[in-house]
Amino acid sequence: NTLGWDPGGVSDPCLHRWYGVGCEDPCDLYLDGEECYYGRIVSINLANNNLTGRLSDWTAIEALHNLSYLDLSYNNINGEIPSAIADTSLEYLDLKFNQLEGTLPQGFSNTSLDTLAVEYNQISGTLSSDLGLQTRLKMLHAGHNRLSGSIPSQLSNLTELQVLNLASMSLDGTLPDTIGQMASLRYLNVSNNEIDGTLPTSLGGLADARDLILDNNRISGTLPTEIGMATELRRLILHDNYLSGNLTAVHTLDRLVRL
Repeated sequence: NTLGWDPGGVSDPCLHRWYGVGCEDPCDLYLDGEECYYGRIVSINLANNNLTGRLSDWTAIEALHNLSYLDLSYNNINGEIPSAIADTSLEYLDLKFNQLEGTLPQGFSNTSLDTLAVEYNQISGTLSSDLGLQTRLKMLHAGHNRLSGSIPSQLSNLTELQVLNLASMSLDGTLPDTIGQMASLRYLNVSNNEIDGTLPTSLGGLADARDLILDNNRISGTLPTEIGMATELRRLILHDNYLSGNLTAVHTLDRLVRL
């Protein structure tokens, strides 16, 4: 759908309402400059729109100074995520279900990112510790890619994070001991990875957690009794690991009345 679009640049995307482009009126000269005529582009939503081509060819994304919402999910876009995307004012970035490759952008300079969704691509490399600087982040979907390495302990700084989905990749190492600091976490999915070590006792600090999905890893040791402190749990999925010990000894399980 390219209704209203004019790649030649004759029509203004705000005045003529290009499909998928959201604007805020009017322009502010001091903020937008003389080239802004009818409004500021604040959102682009072209999800499920049969888009192709290389996202890495979009070299001037940082020129959209007021862009806060970008959704290009469910398309056939390839290439790498432009590094300049880290210098924008985006609050919502959704690129899931494409053919993107390369690595995740490093060094996000803004701290306003609320949602980052890049799952079901071919992104490789590791999870950057810089993600721990995005203290307003509420949703991080990065599963079903080719990411490897360990989960950075800096992610524990994301105290507003509600959803963390890192399923079906090649992550290894242990779950951060400080994961319980993520006080707002409701959904954690790290299934189908190569995570080992024991379950941290701080899991009991996830008081708002509804879903802890940790199956198909290499987790060993016993189920910590502290898990009984996560009283909002609906799903606790731990099959296909190397857990051992006496389940009867986990005397706190009866506190999980919502399980």
